[in-house]
Amino acid sequence: MVNNPEDAKYLEIPSLSPYLKQSIFDTPKEDHKFFVKLLKERIDVDQSLSVVDVGCASGALLHLLLQRFPHWTLTGYDFAPEFIESAKGYTELTGVEFLTADLFDIDRQFDLVLSCSVFHSFTDIEKAIGKALSI
Repeated sequence: MVNNPEDAKYLEIPSLSPYLKQSIFDTPKEDHKFFVKLLKERIDVDQSLSVVDVGCASGALLHLLLQRFPHWTLTGYDFAPEFIESAKGYTELTGVEFLTADLFDIDRQFDLVLSCSVFHSFTDIEKAIGKALSI
């Protein structure tokens, strides 16, 4: 649901994505492992946090976070309903909330906002990052 077409001018092609395969959980992506490393270095990972992954696809990063930090409340948003439906079907992601929404329609607050390989999709990257920093 895009309120303003300028907010989300990107082409989604979920049928070509490897993120619709459960095998994405077999070996964590290097950038996801890097996120975990940085989090351990920079924040108190033992505290309970509400964490959102903006542009979560089918939840690979959230899967890794759930394994490492099961005490966190995890939420994933993606613009493509195919990714969200796929994520909801994985029993390994039980307890993670998945929602279909455009970044600019998210109106909740989180302790920690993560996003991987998403912002290049926006025509106005600064506006998209500004929105992510506000949630």
